[in-house]
Amino acid sequence: MRRLAFAVVLLTVGAWAGPQKSPWVEVKTPHFHVFCDGGKGDARNVALQMERMRAVFRQAFPGLRVDPPAPIEVLAVRNGKEMRTVEPAAYLGKGKLTLGGYFQRTPDHDLILLRLSAPGDTHPYRIIYHEYTHLVTSRGEVPLPVWLSEGLAEFYESTEIHGDDVALGKPERFNIELLRQQALIPLPTLFAVDHASPYYNEQDKGTIFYAESWALTHYFMLRQRRRHSQDLVNYLAFLRQGQDPVTAAAHAFGDLAALQKQLQGYVNQLSFVYVHEKLKLKINPKSFTVTPLPVAAADAVRGEFLAWNQRYADASPLLHRVLQQDPGNARALASLGFLAYQQRRLAAAARWYRQAAQRAPGDFLDQYFAGMLLTQHPPLSPAQSAEAAANLQAAIRLNPAFAPTYDELAVLDAEEHQHLHQADHLELEAISLDPANFNYRVNTASILISLDRTQDAIAVLRAALPRATTAAERAECEQRIGQARQFLRAQAEEQKAEAAEQAYLARNESQPGLPGAGGETNSPNVPAAPAPPSDAGPPTLSRRPAGVKQTYIGRIDGVRCNDQPKLSLFSMALALATGGTTVTLHTANYLQVAFAAANFTPHGVLNPCTGLQGLKATVTTVGGEITAIVLSR
Repeated sequence: MRRLAFAVVLLTVGAWAGPQKSPWVEVKTPHFHVFCDGGKGDARNVALQMERMRAVFRQAFPGLRVDPPAPIEVLAVRNGKEMRTVEPAAYLGKGKLTLGGYFQRTPDHDLILLRLSAPGDTHPYRIIYHEYTHLVTSRGEVPLPVWLSEGLAEFYESTEIHGDDVALGKPERFNIELLRQQALIPLPTLFAVDHASPYYNEQDKGTIFYAESWALTHYFMLRQRRRHSQDLVNYLAFLRQGQDPVTAAAHAFGDLAALQKQLQGYVNQLSFVYVHEKLKLKINPKSFTVTPLPVAAADAVRGEFLAWNQRYADASPLLHRVLQQDPGNARALASLGFLAYQQRRLAAAARWYRQAAQRAPGDFLDQYFAGMLLTQHPPLSPAQSAEAAANLQAAIRLNPAFAPTYDELAVLDAEEHQHLHQADHLELEAISLDPANFNYRVNTASILISLDRTQDAIAVLRAALPRATTAAERAECEQRIGQARQFLRAQAEEQKAEAAEQAYLARNESQPGLPGAGGETNSPNVPAAPAPPSDAGPPTLSRRPAGVKQTYIGRIDGVRCNDQPKLSLFSMALALATGGTTVTLHTANYLQVAFAAANFTPHGVLNPCTGLQGLKATVTTVGGEITAIVLSR
């Protein structure tokens, strides 16, 4: 099961068409790549400001990995006219919001679009700092509740940096006036808001939600600095234990009604204070590298931003023009690949990324996408599987900190039913790099079930529950836990029945003439032996399979029900493709087989005679008789 999500970060950008009046330059720092059409001075200033803000977060969140796996790309353009040539289409046209910056985050590629000439007295980096805060705080062990995530983003978006002097938490007059004019949201309601809530998605309710989230976060942040309060630290600890945001708040903050009164008083106070501090991490602008950018290279960067902005009609012709001038431009090739991927033209996307990976063997993202896209057309030939694995392994060597590659390689191994123990280790590495990722834990549980470690899978799924960010994810996780527990119960019943049968047979070994005894057996000419004593268990136990337990992993190529009508109306034969061959497995009664779904939810009631064809399966047999089947896709 693959779970890939993509997002992008953008700032103001210059026009694509025609010659540029100002030379394009690229500035590389340890954590950012800045592309700017405003000259070397502006490009250096943008790079320096971004590195300083990163230092602020390093200081504020010392325990977090604040850096994404790859440097963040920033496209900085001179003015609104240039911005409109690259900003998302949703902001184009009369009456639309005028963007000063745009930040789009992804699991693999973060982009910022920045306008150098912000309108009026607008803070030019406000939106960037807001979204950058989300990027940093998303790398914690558990997802933050929406109120705290937005409250921190609002707190840090007003940050002002002048040299080594930093001002944090400067209050916004708009927020204060709104909170004084409108009734506050009850705190239990505020704490319970999720991404599906009207308070998060509707304009009228969202405005007060953002303002109150800011006020409460500001209250705790300033209290933490003045009194060394551990309220937020304790709150996060309770969340890591799996408590819901409202319960965790009651435990960490105490009486919520009392806190509501304190917050109302905080909002109504005559003046607000904010934080001044010095940057401890020194940044040396002389270490930045500044390189003039040729026209084709600059167009490739702009085309990349357009592709990630979903302005496909503008991106495609620009990127193709780049390739006419520079056929080996890996950025243009990869951007066309991403464009095709977004449009679900997977075969075309795979071709573009394969070319990009060949042109830029040292780019881990090109290697990752080249490998990932090869896996989108199962079943894979041995050659395709080997090529995909080689690309993904190359991506890991180039960037060991990029979690999605470990996950993708683990899924490939699991789907090929090879190296399942290795797949488990790969998923554990992905989780260690991105502890809050819900999907990695779900994938791990599926692999553990294939390894016959269902109890471990349940533990992993229980740990995944606090990482679920939507009601659908929580429901899916709880359903998988239920399926796994049901499978364990079926296994336990099977083992209990086997033990009872073995005990019954052992008791009769000393009684010649009884079925299973060491002496003569009954025949038509010999009177039937007396029935076993009532404590020996039900007679039906003798029909349960006994003998060697075996496990087969493969794909179900065929199913024949009622294949032995004289034996049972519910007999079934299963053709399982495994290890380069096909084996036929049987059950005299498929109603007694324990079925479970490892990574999907069947629609309605599963009919074994018609619903198994083409699915992957882990089949357990005892004495040649099927006892359990774990299905996956």
